Amino acid sequence: QKQHDKVESFDKQWLPSDQYSKFEILVLTGSLSRAKVEPSALAEDDLPKLRRFLQGGGTMIVTPAAMEIFRLPPAMEFLESIIGKHTRDTRAKAPNKVLDPSQPWAKPLAGQDLSWLDKRSILLCSDKGQPIIGTGDGRSILARWPVDKGLLIYVGWNFSDFLPNGRNLKSTPEEETRYESQYQVLDHLAADLSQPHGPSGK
Repeated sequence: QKQHDKVESFDKQWLPSDQYSKFEILVLTGSLSRAKVEPSALAEDDLPKLRRFLQGGGTMIVTPAAMEIFRLPPAMEFLESIIGKHTRDTRAKAPNKVLDPSQPWAKPLAGQDLSWLDKRSILLCSDKGQPIIGTGDGRSILARWPVDKGLLIYVGWNFSDFLPNGRNLKSTPEEETRYESQYQVLDHLAADLSQPHGPSGK
């Protein structure tokens, strides 16, 4: 909305794959199964539509809980055709850092101590794509994978996690600073994806 784009929200709803083509960017966050939404995972006949969406220039952004949509074997095979063999790890064996300071999405966190982010994120280990924030050993909490004209993006933390009490008097200055820092990643990402020529480095 800050980029003056039209935003449509589907709260605790499954978006049918035949509607993907109506959108340029899909953001999946939260667990549909936990919200008792059915369906909550991609079926085999959804996958050609998702591939066409991505190959045609669409972008899908997925957070850790939302990765469950790929849990069925055909969808997992589809995912691994894009990101390679992968595992998820909740604990960093090395500290997270900005791996590419020139990448516009990560600039707000460049040079910062990210130990506060280590404890509240889920690493994704992948042998393909571009890790942007991670541990430098193939595991990342922000990464992107080109799919022809489109992108699949993994954001390994929930932005709201870093301001647990909301914007009120109970929030410490340190919490506010951390929230603003990581929120700027989302802001820069949205601005980059909204460019007429498409995201940088796509």
